Amino acid sequence: MFSMPREVVVLKSFNKTKFNELMPILFNEVNLDTAFTLFFEKCIRKGNIAKKLRTNDFLEEDGEYSFHQKLVPSLSRSEYLVNFDSDLGRSILSGWLQASVVDFVPLKSDKSVLVPNLLKLLSVATYRARLPRSNNSSSARGIDTTVYGSLINFLKEVGSEIPQADIQAALIKTSISRGIDFSETDYPWDAPTYNERDLLDITTLLELRLLEQFEGVKGQPATIDLGLPLADPLERLAKDFLDITRAFSQISSDDLLAMYKSVFALRLYQLPIYLATVLNGLRTHNEKEINYSHKMFVDFSGKKGTPSFEMGNKAAMNDLQTTSSLIESTIYFLTSQSFLSTKPKKNVNNRSKKSMSLEDLKELLSFAESEMASITAQSYLETIKSHFESTEDQASLQFVEEVVSQQNTKFEALVSLIVADVGKRSRDGYRKWFKNIGGVELARGTETVALLSGNEKTKSWSYSMTDRMLETLIDLCFVDQNGTGLASSLDLVDLLQRMKERFGVLVNEVPSEDNTIEAGLAANLNLQEFKKRLRQLGRFESLSDEFEAQYVRSPFRRTK
Repeated sequence: MFSMPREVVVLKSFNKTKFNELMPILFNEVNLDTAFTLFFEKCIRKGNIAKKLRTNDFLEEDGEYSFHQKLVPSLSRSEYLVNFDSDLGRSILSGWLQASVVDFVPLKSDKSVLVPNLLKLLSVATYRARLPRSNNSSSARGIDTTVYGSLINFLKEVGSEIPQADIQAALIKTSISRGIDFSETDYPWDAPTYNERDLLDITTLLELRLLEQFEGVKGQPATIDLGLPLADPLERLAKDFLDITRAFSQISSDDLLAMYKSVFALRLYQLPIYLATVLNGLRTHNEKEINYSHKMFVDFSGKKGTPSFEMGNKAAMNDLQTTSSLIESTIYFLTSQSFLSTKPKKNVNNRSKKSMSLEDLKELLSFAESEMASITAQSYLETIKSHFESTEDQASLQFVEEVVSQQNTKFEALVSLIVADVGKRSRDGYRKWFKNIGGVELARGTETVALLSGNEKTKSWSYSMTDRMLETLIDLCFVDQNGTGLASSLDLVDLLQRMKERFGVLVNEVPSEDNTIEAGLAANLNLQEFKKRLRQLGRFESLSDEFEAQYVRSPFRRTK
C-alpha cells in the first residue's frame, strides 16, 4: 500500500480530507445522541454552549469515581425523593439512573469503571450537566454547530430578523421543554430547574432532580458556520426541524424526539452523497450533477431475498460507491486552495466563520485546471520522487511514475497520490458514518429510528425504514407550506409524490440508473408492501382497488 513520505514537510498539509470551509462535518464514527444534546443547547441558549466535562472531572482526589460516590448519595438525600437514603435505596436509584437517564461508557484506563457519557435527552435542560464529555471518541463530528448554522440561515432567508431568538422561542413551547420555566428574566438559563408545576413522567422528573445536583455554568459563544455553498440536505433539514417544531409541538416528548431524530438521520445520511455528486459535477462541468437531488429506493418488504430488498441493497451500494468520490474531490479542492493560499479568516466576533462561496469553489477549480497549478504540482512530485530515490524505495517510486503517466496533468497526478495515501482511511470513515447514521447497529423495534437494515458487513445493507422514521416522513407530507397547518387527508398518489420530492424516497419508482423490466416489477411489489405497512400503522384507507381512491389518514390523532 502506498504511503506518502511524512518526512516531506510540504506535504503534511495535504494529509486530510475534511474541508472546513466547505463542510465542517467530519464523516466518520458519530453519536447522534451527542449531537442532539449539543444542538438543543445551542437552540435554547441562542448559540451559546458551556465547556463540557471530562472523565477526570468525575474523579475525587483519592481517585474514587464521584458519580456513584457523590452525586447518587446527594440525590438520594433530596427532599423530593422519599425512602432512597439507604444502601438499598441508593442501589435502586443508581440502577434506575443507569437504565433510563444516564448513558455510561467504560473508563479507558479501567474497563470495570463506568463513566457518564451523556444524559438521555428527556428534557432540553440536560445541558446543565455539561455532558457529553468533550473527549468522547464518538463525538458530534461538528453536526451540532453546522446544523444550527443552517437553521439560522434558513430563517434569515424566509425573513427572520432575529433567527436565534425565533429558534429559542419555538423550541421552549414544545413538550421537551415542559417542566422548565424559560422566562426572559432568567436568561441565559445557566441552571434550569423543575418548575414544580408541570406534570411530567417520572423518569423525566428524576432526570431534572439529578440535573439539580450539577452546578450551573455560564455558556460561551460557539463558533457557528454560516453560508455554506453546498448544503441542500441541511437546508431541507432546517425546514423539517421547523415544521416539526411548529406543527407537532404538543405531541409526547418521546414522539417529538423520534421525529427530530428521523429527519436528522435521513438528511445527514444524504449529505455526503449529495456533496460527492455535486463536487464531481463541478469538476467535470456536469450541470445535471451540480443540480443533483438525492433519490433512494426504500424496500418495504423487510425480507432479504425479495426483489425490492435487492433493489434497496443495490441503491445503498451505489450511494456508497458515489460517496467514495468525495475523497478525491475534497483533496482536489484542498490542494488547489493550498496552492493559492486563500485560507478564509475568522469573523472578528468569533461567532461565525467565513465559508467558501460557490464562486470561491469555481475559482479553485479554474486554478486547478491551469498550467500554473501543474507547474506547482510538478515541484511537489519531484520532491516525492527524490525522497523515494534517496531511500531506494523502488516500489513506491514505480507507483509514482505510473500514476503520473496515467493522469492528464501533473496536478491531477499529485491529487491521485494523496488519495492513494489517505483514501482507505477516509472510506472506512464514510462506512462508519453511514452505519451510525443509518442505524445499522440498532436493535429493530417500535421505537427505533433507522434507515438501513443489515449487519456489520457493508454488502448486507439495504434501505429499509423502521415504522418510527416512516411515520415521521408521512406526517411531514401533511404539513402545509407555512409549516403549521395539517392537510385533512392525502390520496396515495399525492403522498408518494411528496415523499419523492421532499425526501427523495422512491417507493413505486425505479432509480433512473436501473430502468429495467425486473426493476419495474420490484417497484410494483414494493408498493403493495408499502400499503401493507400503512394498514399495520392504521394509516391506510381504501374506497376501492383504484389507485386514485386510496388514501392515507391525517396525523391529527398524534397532536391530540
